[in-house]
This record gives sequence, structure tokens and C-alpha cells, in this order.
Amino acid sequence: MDRLLLLVPTTTYRAAPFSNAARTLGVAVTIASEEPSTLEELRPTELLTLDFSRPETAAEQAAAFAQQHPLQAVLAVDDGATEAAAAIAERLELRHHSREAVATARDKLHCREVLEAAGLPQPAWRLVADNDDPVEVSRELATRGDTRVEAAVVGFPCVLKPRRLAASQGVIRANDTDEFVSALARLRALLAKPAVGRLAGDGVLVERYISGREVAVEALACDGTIKILEIFDKPGLGKGPFFPEETYVAPTALSSEERQQLASTVQRATTALGLSEGAIHAELKLHDGKAWVIEIAGRSIGGLCASVLRFSGMPLEEILLLRALGRRLPPLEHDGSAVGVRMLYPPRAGKLRAVEGVHMAEAIEGVTGVRIAAHRGQMLVPPPDGGMYLGFIFGAGETPEAVVQALALAASKLDVEMRQS
Repeated sequence: MDRLLLLVPTTTYRAAPFSNAARTLGVAVTIASEEPSTLEELRPTELLTLDFSRPETAAEQAAAFAQQHPLQAVLAVDDGATEAAAAIAERLELRHHSREAVATARDKLHCREVLEAAGLPQPAWRLVADNDDPVEVSRELATRGDTRVEAAVVGFPCVLKPRRLAASQGVIRANDTDEFVSALARLRALLAKPAVGRLAGDGVLVERYISGREVAVEALACDGTIKILEIFDKPGLGKGPFFPEETYVAPTALSSEERQQLASTVQRATTALGLSEGAIHAELKLHDGKAWVIEIAGRSIGGLCASVLRFSGMPLEEILLLRALGRRLPPLEHDGSAVGVRMLYPPRAGKLRAVEGVHMAEAIEGVTGVRIAAHRGQMLVPPPDGGMYLGFIFGAGETPEAVVQALALAASKLDVEMRQS
């Protein structure tokens, strides 16, 4: 029987979809986490402790395990474990994006450098080092005035981003010098927290803000060729100062020409980065007749958003596992009609006390499920300071507009109670 090594950070809630996919396909699963389990000695083939923060070490640990329990595939369920998964796959010669490609895509600075060298449309950017003076940097940005976004300079409005965080954590828009100084101070305070700073990388990336329609692209790379699985619209995505992603809905209302433009840009970007084998998740904006790369990663869509995707009756996790194992894929066409997901965030920082109204939300026509991912007593912080979801609402309907309306109505039925820690 084939065996999957599934890398599962302790903070995730995505283990179940991948484990279920493995069981459906008749694949044994070993769950690897960065924290040891008390059951590991009793279930040595099913549980493993790996150091995700040190990919080389994780690869050696996995290789030692594989000598006794051969592995045929490795997948990471979340962004934080992708580099370790790539290193393990490289060590064991398994099908996966290369470690170098995954690491480059995760680091927003290095990613921008590679995409710039390849001539990809992307926001003008610059790095603000940890010792740079905020006032001096803000004055420099102000001198750029209304310079067009195509220029290789950054001016206002701009967006500040940590180099290696996900889920909109730490992403803040600044429109002028005062807002920039305030945003940078807030972001530096966030990065000063040890649990955050050790993941985020040095410095802060500052990018020119680009207006336009933003979409999320889910794709699969097979031997370097990209297959677009789905394009999600993001209705209601604001213009800042923070950018929590609220709703994804598909199919997108883009023209065939715009779809082709997105597909071509994603192919060029993944080729430049070397992301050639596995899941691709990208965020792009349509602006001035081009598809601009905002983010791109060698992983699948975050949270539980993949729950709305089916291809020939298969969930996304089964598709990814089939490819990792080198098995034949079914036709990769999206099943059914319009689908969508609404991401829920805590209304304020604090410990979750209760979420009321779930049954009322589930009763809304067009809602296919409500999942509260956070648990009672869990400390939650909304973006931009936090990066954890409260939960998700899933929907399906005849049109994207109907799905969006159903998701919004369901969200209005929920009453989230928080208490101060």
C-alpha cells in the first residue's frame, strides 16, 4: 500500500480533508507535526515528529523514517510546512515542487526579484530594512507623487507586507506619510512578537497599491505545465487599510480573453519561480489591460476554501494526492454550478466564548455548510495583527450573485461572543 507523509502544523484544521482523501484512495497516512504526540510510541507508523522550521533536519528525519516505512508521497496542508515538505520530497526523490522554488515563492522579497527579472507585471516594490527611519522613508515615498504604477518606483498609495506571513496578516495600506509611519510602527510591533517574527523574515516589503479587480487562481503544475483548476472572484474586497479576504465565488464573470491572460501570466510566473510540480495558489489583479501578480505560492488554497471544489466528483485534496503519487488524473473540470465560501474573522481580539446562530445560518437557502474552525477559549486576533480564521460558510447556487447573497445573509445570522483574555 502506498503511504503519504502529511505535514500538519499543530495550529491547522486542514488535516481531515487530506486524511479523508488518502483513505478514499486506499493510501496509508503518516501524520507529521512539529510537536510530539503522546501516542507516537503506540502508533509509530501513523505519527511522526518533524522540525518544520529546519527543512534539512526534517528531510533527514523523514528519510530515517522511510527506511522502515517507505513513502510514496509527501504533502503539506498549510503554508508553514511547505518548505519542509519540499525538502523531504527532494531527499526521497518524490514528486513535488523543488525546495528552492517553494522557498523563493514564500519570501515576498525574493519572489518579487525573480518576477522582475522575468519581466512579469507586478507592483513596484522596495524593502524597508529594520533599521530604516520611518519618517525618512515616508518622505521619499511622498516625492514619487502620482508616478504611474508601471514605473520601477514606489509612491503613495502603497501596501506594507511582512515577507513570509500569509492570510492577510500584517498587510496594511498607507495613503500618505502619516499613515505610512503609523502602519510601519504597527507592523514592527507585530513582528517584534517572537512567535510572529521568527516566521516573518527581516524587513518589510512596501509595494505600490494597484487598483483593479482581484481574483484568486487555483492551479496544478504537472511537469512544468499549468492547468487552471478554478478562478475565484473576490466580491466586496475593500481598498484597505486592511485586506482580509471575505468571499470567494466561482465561476468568475471574466471574459475568455481575461481568463487566458490570467492563465498565461500564472504560467510565466510559475516557470520563472521554478514551481513545476504540485498545487499553485495565486492572487492577481486585472489593471490597465494586464494581469498583475500580487501573490503566488506553491501550495493549495488556504483555510477550508477547497471544500467547495469538485473535479469529476473528486475534492481538490484527492486530485493533489493522485498527482503526488503519479497516478492518472480525471478530467479537471469544475463540477456543478456556482459555488462560494465566506471566511469568518473574529470581530475583535479576545478568547472565543461562543458562536450563536449557526443553525439559522445553515438554514439559509443556498448555504451548504457552516464550519466554526476555532474552539471555545481559543485566543483570536483579527487581521492585520492575526492570521487565524474563526470559521467558514459554504454555498452553492444557480449563479455567483445568488451564492454571494446567501453567504452574506448567513453571516448576518451569526453572533460571535468574545471575552478579554
